[in-house]
Amino acid sequence: MMISTQLIKILFKTLKKATDSGLNIFLIHGNRDFLLGSKFEEMTGIQIIDDMTIIEDEFCKIMVSHGDVFCTDDIEYQNLKKTLRSEEWIESFLSRSIEERIDFANQLRSQSAESSSNKAENIMDVNADYVDEVVGKNNLDLLIHGHTHRPAIHKLDSGASRAVLGSWENNEGWIIEYKQGNIDLKSFPL
Repeated sequence: MMISTQLIKILFKTLKKATDSGLNIFLIHGNRDFLLGSKFEEMTGIQIIDDMTIIEDEFCKIMVSHGDVFCTDDIEYQNLKKTLRSEEWIESFLSRSIEERIDFANQLRSQSAESSSNKAENIMDVNADYVDEVVGKNNLDLLIHGHTHRPAIHKLDSGASRAVLGSWENNEGWIIEYKQGNIDLKSFPL
């Protein structure tokens, strides 16, 4: 889906107004927005945070993650991610024309959809042992992530919870509402 330049300007202006009014908005890079950087932060007021960031309050220790880091069994995806996030690849990609970048992105999306349709479900989901390892090592109460887009709240053997956000498509968005140690996974119409 191509978004118009006008819509992007409106979105950026709206985000900047919200952040200038005191609303803290954070972003973790996902599959397709990993090139966003300091210029984006400046234009929107959004703060880009590291994957696997830990947030604590008096009730809960929470890790927020894009989630792909936990999909360790999807070796093909992990190798592609490593390539696409390398400085050499980024420099080469950004030296291309906008048209070439769009063509490449469309081709990559198409290849990804085809590849995903041929993979076993368990390969495309998180590796439960790695999730348990990270939760235990960091003494987490809650892990929040997306990427797999299988919305649910899972209770782990450790007593912690893993909350998974759904994808924003088919006119539906997903959020996790957190308040004083309680979480609620909600969908809403776009």
